[in-house]
Amino acid sequence: MHKGIKKYSSYNLLFFLKTAPDINKEQSNLYLALAIYLLGLLFIIIEVIVPHGVTGFLGIIGILSGIVLVYLTGPPSYSIYLGIFTVIALPSFFYLVYKKMQLKGGLQPSSADYSSTVADDYINLIGQKGIALTPLRPSGLVLIDNKKVDAVSERDIIEKGETVVVSKVEGIRIVVKKI
Repeated sequence: MHKGIKKYSSYNLLFFLKTAPDINKEQSNLYLALAIYLLGLLFIIIEVIVPHGVTGFLGIIGILSGIVLVYLTGPPSYSIYLGIFTVIALPSFFYLVYKKMQLKGGLQPSSADYSSTVADDYINLIGQKGIALTPLRPSGLVLIDNKKVDAVSERDIIEKGETVVVSKVEGIRIVVKKI
């Protein structure tokens, strides 16, 4: 940081400390409780932006601790206001973020007619013959149409070099059996 900025920041801090009104212990505890609550809100917002789990947990703990501390240190109405704000504002915030991400294409609902080109290519293998390149116990490599593919034996252990046929395809799982 530039020396001038440091100097300017420290002057502002000293000016604030000299001109700040005297705060008694109860008020400082209330401000600390509100700071913990706001820190919890910040952690929740960070959790929405960068999902990790830990920040969300810390955010929930911070919000609940802040509400309890406000109740213990300040007027009870403050904690009621914070509770109402938390119950109404946080779900509304999450809903708006969800809708915005949906509009940008970040979250797409899954569709039942989804298909993969890889799975479609494997469907064409049903009924084709191949040779086991490795033992299939129950999975291994099979050479089908001069392509190496991972396959799973239907029932039996298939030894290396045996001839197999593709009996079914389940997504990207190729199931073979001995001929």
